[in-house]
Amino acid sequence: MAKSILYYIVDNGIDGKAPTEIRHAFLDEEERDQFFDEIDPKVSAYLAKTEAIEDVELRRKQFMKGLDGLQRLLLGFPQQHLR
Repeated sequence: MAKSILYYIVDNGIDGKAPTEIRHAFLDEEERDQFFDEIDPKVSAYLAKTEAIEDVELRRKQFMKGLDGLQRLLLGFPQQHLR
C-alpha cells in the first residue's frame, strides 16, 4: 500500500499536556499553511502544524470499520452485511 505525506494542524490543549488531537488534515502543505494563517490568533496560539507519513488506504479502512449503521447513512456510505 502506498504511503502519503499528510499535513496536520494539531491541538495539545492550552497547556500543551493534552493528548494530541488532529483538528485538521490536508494532502497539501500550502493548503494547510493557508488555512492555519486564517485561524484567529487566539486559537492558533495553542495549535501546531505538523506532518506524518501515513498509509491513507489503511487509515480509511480503519475508519470505515469503526462506523455504525447510522454514521454510514449520514456520511452517505453503503450499508454492509454483518459477518
